[in-house]
Amino acid sequence: MFSNSRESALIDGTIFHCKEYKPGIRWNNFTVQYQSPSCLQVNYGHILYFTKFYVKCPDSMFCSELCSCKVAKYHAIVECLVRDNNTVLSSDTITGASVSHIVPVSSSVNETVVIPLGMIAKFFLHVDFGTGGKSFVASFPNMFEKD
Repeated sequence: MFSNSRESALIDGTIFHCKEYKPGIRWNNFTVQYQSPSCLQVNYGHILYFTKFYVKCPDSMFCSELCSCKVAKYHAIVECLVRDNNTVLSSDTITGASVSHIVPVSSSVNETVVIPLGMIAKFFLHVDFGTGGKSFVASFPNMFEKD
């Protein structure tokens, strides 16, 4: 589902907003984990905008209301956050515990991608320290309790 304002979208029961959406928002739900259409790697980024477009009709002579050109395609324009493999989070050598739910990322690449909304998996918490583009994304341990 897609909002007319292009500021929000409902994907698998979760409302996502774009980065510029401000009214009434209490938390960041524009930092997302997504799968790139071109590879199987999991990526992270900020939703900048949502887009809606139609594919040019493949056979305009026989176009009808059931034609694929009548179906809207929805995508998100995402500012990439690149996994920072040089930053290592500590792990416990005795118990083997790690912090795999926290991923160091860098936003210094200034790259955007266009992805289908179906490739967005879930939203993540983004913590930015403001020094040299260092930041972290973390999955929410509990998606049911919001406070």
